[in-house]
Amino acid sequence: MMLTERRRLERPLLVTIWLGVTTFSLAEGSLFYMLAGTLAVVVNLLAVSRGKEVFVHRLFVNAGVAVATGVLLLEVFIRRWCCCRIT
Repeated sequence: MMLTERRRLERPLLVTIWLGVTTFSLAEGSLFYMLAGTLAVVVNLLAVSRGKEVFVHRLFVNAGVAVATGVLLLEVFIRRWCCCRIT
């Protein structure tokens, strides 16, 4: 795919990603996920508008995945613990 075609398609793709993240965040009632997703999309959108690539080190990506997995597991266990304790 040529670079001009990629730039043309990247903005609508980022808007679609942002709409998905925002919809999910509002359905869950989580402001944190909406702000984090919005920040990520804005950084990518700025890079696209400047014609640059976003390079992220592998260590940063792995750390982000580990933190996100930890947050998800904590939410699941806290909800399960709270629901079991109430009933």
